[in-house]
Amino acid sequence: MNLPYAKLTLASSILLLTACAGGGGDSGPALPTANASLSPNQLDVGGAVNLDGADSTSPNGAVRSWVWSIAEAPEHSASKPAADERITTFVPDMPGSYSICLTVTDDKATSNPDCQPLTVTNPNPTAVATPEIGAIPGQTLQLDGTGSLPPTDGNPSLLQYAWELVSAPEGSNASIDNPSLASPRFTPDLEGIYKFRLTVSYLDKISPTINVRVIASEVNAIPEAKIKVRGGDPDNWVLGQTITLDGGDSVDADGDDLQYRWLVGRNRHPDAPQGSTATLENTHQAVTSLTPKQFGDYTFELMVYDGTSTNLVTTTVKVNTLPDGHVNTPPTAVLPPSWGETYEVELGSDLHPAGNYSYDAEAKYSNELGFEWKLLSHPEGFTPSDEDTIPGNERYVKITLTELGDYTIQLRAFDGELWSAPVTATYTAMTGANRPPRAIAKLAGAGAAVGVNQRVTLDGSGSTDPDDNRLNYQWRLVDRPDGSSATLNDANSVNAWFTTDVPGPYSAELTVTDSHGAEASRRERVHVLAKSSNNAPVARPGFSPAFSAEQPFVIYPQAPEVYDGEHLQASSLNASFYLTSDAYDPDGDTLTYLWSLTGYPAGHEMALPIRRFYDASLGMCLNGYNVDPQGDYPTRGMLYQAALGFTEWTCQDISLSPLTAGNYTLQLLISDGIDISQPFRFTVPTVHRANYPTLLLEDLHASTANHYDQAKGKSEYGYRQQVFPFNDKKDFQRQYHDTIFKPNTDYVHKRYRLTAFDQDYTITGVATESQDQGGYLARFDGLTNGQVIRKGESITVDLILSTQDEIPVRPADSWHGNEMGEGVSWSFSIAEKPGWNFKATPRIAGYRSPQ
Repeated sequence: MNLPYAKLTLASSILLLTACAGGGGDSGPALPTANASLSPNQLDVGGAVNLDGADSTSPNGAVRSWVWSIAEAPEHSASKPAADERITTFVPDMPGSYSICLTVTDDKATSNPDCQPLTVTNPNPTAVATPEIGAIPGQTLQLDGTGSLPPTDGNPSLLQYAWELVSAPEGSNASIDNPSLASPRFTPDLEGIYKFRLTVSYLDKISPTINVRVIASEVNAIPEAKIKVRGGDPDNWVLGQTITLDGGDSVDADGDDLQYRWLVGRNRHPDAPQGSTATLENTHQAVTSLTPKQFGDYTFELMVYDGTSTNLVTTTVKVNTLPDGHVNTPPTAVLPPSWGETYEVELGSDLHPAGNYSYDAEAKYSNELGFEWKLLSHPEGFTPSDEDTIPGNERYVKITLTELGDYTIQLRAFDGELWSAPVTATYTAMTGANRPPRAIAKLAGAGAAVGVNQRVTLDGSGSTDPDDNRLNYQWRLVDRPDGSSATLNDANSVNAWFTTDVPGPYSAELTVTDSHGAEASRRERVHVLAKSSNNAPVARPGFSPAFSAEQPFVIYPQAPEVYDGEHLQASSLNASFYLTSDAYDPDGDTLTYLWSLTGYPAGHEMALPIRRFYDASLGMCLNGYNVDPQGDYPTRGMLYQAALGFTEWTCQDISLSPLTAGNYTLQLLISDGIDISQPFRFTVPTVHRANYPTLLLEDLHASTANHYDQAKGKSEYGYRQQVFPFNDKKDFQRQYHDTIFKPNTDYVHKRYRLTAFDQDYTITGVATESQDQGGYLARFDGLTNGQVIRKGESITVDLILSTQDEIPVRPADSWHGNEMGEGVSWSFSIAEKPGWNFKATPRIAGYRSPQ
């Protein structure tokens, strides 16, 4: 609960007096302090917020890590902070109120979160629509843009809509019945994918365009799950007021009957605010309900099933309002194991009980509570040190266990008005203290879809114990379809199993305990879908760029591996090619992928790859392995070295950096658990630069402006080869902010090198495009029409971007970050190679605006 300032002051005084009366406890802070700064804290959608945690402090030395998170955000927002670093950025994608939190960690502990509000306004409308819809050819559906937003404080009735059908399966004659409606009708006439764009306008303002896909399948359409919250305001729900959740508007395009499954939680794991005892009613019905007895955010999940496919949506109800006449209730104190693991603690180590498991019906977070800790008993000979914080009144306390035996601790929680009942826990200091295991549950085999009357094997073999104790397994079938009588077999073994008997969703839960009786802190769930019919996955895989015998992949010298502590530096990453699966499942089933290297030069070697578009990101597939100090790969370097020897990969997309010239043949298989795609095969020819067969185009990573490539610290060994046809267009990150430009100045936008290896090549069609009425001007330096590049010769070409007396400014009513590079480009062609064209367009973010 949000206590008045006077109450908080009184609570602090009472706790301080209690600590003094306890006799000699050190109540100094044991945690680092997070200090989050947002600049600005109010801006337009699409603008960048600077997040700064530099003022965070630690009583234990230096702050080692910073973690940024979004505690609250508008509906449909998917934006996240750019990185977990001391200073980073956040770009909000939806207007409304955000709460951005910072947590910091030092060598000993993690801070409480420091949350700061952010208000995002929108000078322009925002288009909102479901990004993907299932359909059946011949059946009419409605596109839905009714969730679109007007500018901040605008009238939604003034919104105007513009839908556009961008692409359709070959031979389709389908069209939108009325593209100006918020929810126009559309009838797909062929099986395949239909792509749409939606733009909304408000008076003279226009939104950014969004994309929508309709996937039409002859056999089955993916059902559409919808949740309506009834009985109150989801953002300001009243404590004790029943929440009614209605999934009755969920639809199936081909009219199949739907089954419903409700959970309080995310990703099929039950979860609710700390201390909540409320349960959902009628979880297999279209309508469910829950009466919250605890402040906090309740995330509800609805999965619908039509006999073949599932669809899942979530919604959040924020219980944060007290009813009229509410009488405050005392909080509940909870004493967990040390570090949340076990009540056994290694002799000589620190005991760290925490108050954050305590809760109060009128408080969202445990950090709104005060605490009183007491050491009730301890072994003979124990004397608290000056660094121990029990007795104390902090959220976290510490005591170093110097003597063997039992330490009994008491905790009370305080909400500013009332104290909780005291709770006690006994922690045992011993040599060889036990630590709990970790449960990992999986399905044996590929995919999470199976047929009816098929055996499903559950796999708990990935579960681990830090002390290498023998593990005991307990599986439980927690959900099965309506009408199912399936039972679990060998429930106490590592591989339990059951046989599906009717179509629908099945869920199993794994509990793991060690030979000392310690239970894993989290019970893991796995889910499988039994289907009466199945559509095989659809894939259009490829690799980028499209290397060929004329333009093979160039092998550059290998970059040395350089680690900054445990992190690989960008300068250690090498040129690579990127293979994509581009797959989807018509039924919405989870897909699994298997890439295989089936052919390669003798004695081939691989280097650490760099993905083409994200130059500082390691693009290596690690097959699900992680660094584990007690496992096969205790360091990041050892894991990377092992991954360089893989010849099979289970990632959706992969990136490879070969060091040996020759042809590399790869195969891709995709499975939905029932059907496996036909094998897709690729051959990637590779050569060393000196043996390149034709005209080589290279990006020299040079610019006199604040270029994106330089800002990311691209390695000299990183991606520099390009292939024809080449079109450097406005995709991905923008290269410039217009605020870096000065009047009457020439800038090198990019520098390229052209090298002729096999013959002479003639440059033709040289052209530049500049902006009308002043603005940015484009010209080449080092390239002219008709210029010949002789065999064995290299030329360097600069793309010059010039400014005039005044730098162009974005219109006053345009959205923040407006693209200012429109109408500027450089282009040319190669006469001897039809289709070998070059075009580059600058990406300039407009921040200058009229005064």
